[in-house]
Amino acid sequence: MKRSVKYTLLIAVLLLFGCRQETQVDPLKRSKVDGLNKEAFINRYKDPDVCLERAEMALDFVQDSLPEYVDGELRALNNIAFAYYQVTNYEKATEILDQLEKKAKSGKGKANNDEVETIIARLLKARLLQRSCHIADSYELLYEVGKSDIVKNNSGNLLYNYAQTEYYITLLTLNFHYRNGKEADVMSIIDDIESRRKELKVDYAQDLELNYAIAYGLQSA
Repeated sequence: MKRSVKYTLLIAVLLLFGCRQETQVDPLKRSKVDGLNKEAFINRYKDPDVCLERAEMALDFVQDSLPEYVDGELRALNNIAFAYYQVTNYEKATEILDQLEKKAKSGKGKANNDEVETIIARLLKARLLQRSCHIADSYELLYEVGKSDIVKNNSGNLLYNYAQTEYYITLLTLNFHYRNGKEADVMSIIDDIESRRKELKVDYAQDLELNYAIAYGLQSA
């Protein structure tokens, strides 16, 4: 083989494998996004306006300066959607959740948490469907989430614990408000929650919400 041909093949191989290398996320920029998302999350109940502001700042930063950090973008979108849900702007919340699912499915950029962020988005969609009295659609979403490995995952990952707790809260609320306690396994759901209570607790706000959901479940049962 001629030297020029070997040289051309070598360049082609280098280019091919070079394109397959994972893009590294700048740790300093990532910490900025994570900090904004954490602040948004902490304020999701206490001050939804602050939650929305910080999450939008995180989203803008990712899109402008760190487009490869998909996990940060998905977290910001979920925070934004929850803030809109809290201020009863359900149309905007649904729009953001659709945007999140589209981003998660696109495969653009490196994401480790796209599956669990999608589950969290679907749980919020289930609540939105409940609010608009689309009960069958809400229950179908919850049924699909309930079959996923995420609900049974015991990895200790905060996002997984958060998703699991949101699942139980949404399911118990659905049973109390819309199914009149007719779901036969309400007590088994509550027993399951109590057996996993330590791993489900994410923060005080979610723990308080779970307490209310359990109370609803006990009343409906």
